[in-house]
Amino acid sequence: MKQERFTEQAWEALTESQQLVMQLQQSQWDVEHVLLALLNQEKGLVSDILRDLGVNVADVKGRVETVLRNVPKIR
Repeated sequence: MKQERFTEQAWEALTESQQLVMQLQQSQWDVEHVLLALLNQEKGLVSDILRDLGVNVADVKGRVETVLRNVPKIR
């Protein structure tokens, strides 16, 4: 994977997902962190695609947040 080919939005999502790990005091960076960061993007492609498919984005976001809240925290 050539990181220099990432879009600015992709970099922002990766950065935000890593910040989520720290904010939630978790020790492992997982796909759920990346997904939540992508869903948080105001003009993000992921939310647009999900809406086009008839998916309730708010529901998906809520479910991902629930999963992340249940991940053990570091102490």
